[in-house]
Amino acid sequence: LKFLARAAEHDPAAFHHVTVVRNLKGLARVLLYQKDLTGGDFRSLYDAYERDNREGVTEFVRAQAEGTWADREQLDRQIDAAAEGWSAERMAVLERNILRLAVWEIGRGEVPVAVAIDEAVSLAKRYASPEAATLVNGVLEESPASRGSDGDQTRLQDVAAELERLR
Repeated sequence: LKFLARAAEHDPAAFHHVTVVRNLKGLARVLLYQKDLTGGDFRSLYDAYERDNREGVTEFVRAQAEGTWADREQLDRQIDAAAEGWSAERMAVLERNILRLAVWEIGRGEVPVAVAIDEAVSLAKRYASPEAATLVNGVLEESPASRGSDGDQTRLQDVAAELERLR
């Protein structure tokens, strides 16, 4: 994550872009939490968000939330495999959905594993508890998606190239 600090020093606009994306992912996690907790459909969740915030839900957020939800059974199997003595079903709704989105992102190769883990752990610390953050970190470190990913360095280079392009 030193990379992000250097990016902020050298290119504030690109760093702002990274920050915006991180906030959008946070919204996707909130929508997943609400969907899992209430069983509501995404359309009504989007409408409620728009009504409460006077802005629409972006296509990026929709793709993150809906993609994760569509793959939740496969994601839960990966979480179950990594969580010794726990299953995704037994986890609190918030932690389960933080993990689902992180595993989904890692599996798609859209972000470096370390970044996905850091974001997920930060969210668990902020919205749940230090114990939840420890659980999230441990599960993600052991998840098949994280352990099978040897392309982190390549993805870090891709992110660096994209930040360079944005300059």
